Amino acid sequence: MLSAAGGVLARCLVASAMVARYYRELLNFCARWTKDRDAAADVVQESYARVLKLERARVPISDPRALLYQTARHVLVDEFRREQ
Repeated sequence: MLSAAGGVLARCLVASAMVARYYRELLNFCARWTKDRDAAADVVQESYARVLKLERARVPISDPRALLYQTARHVLVDEFRREQ
């Protein structure tokens, strides 16, 4: 049981580091596309949620920054289509 808890802790630390490292950069990227900082924050939150879902499913992520940007672009496209 202890090793399972250690694995969860390790994954949480990786996720936390990913958020801390890329959040502001990704927020600025999304804000340039949305022209609205609050909407950009929503896109970033959804992007992180999707990437963390992949991580929890143990999908190997070799380049988290690239995956976050790709996911953010997909979320932006989804939002644009939803508004149409």
